[in-house]
Amino acid sequence: YGIAITYDYEGRYSDALNFIKKAISLDDEDPDYYFSQAHILEKLDRFTESEEAYKNAVEIDPFLWEAYADWANMNFEAGLKNEAISILYEGIE
Repeated sequence: YGIAITYDYEGRYSDALNFIKKAISLDDEDPDYYFSQAHILEKLDRFTESEEAYKNAVEIDPFLWEAYADWANMNFEAGLKNEAISILYEGIE
């Protein structure tokens, strides 16, 4: 997981994605892994996959407010304002 984060900071997103996938394969119940995966996928412009990773993160930890915020922001920046608002409401329910 740490290597994935390091590669992410270095802008080596494909390498980061490979390592975060490995982390998930070892522990698929850690919401932080999916949250990190969502960020990396977003940086690779793989928005559909990023959204799935955000969903996985909040399914495991419904109180992971950062995931809701970033997921909503991704939608907002894509011009999907209503979806962004819905995600934020989901996060506060």
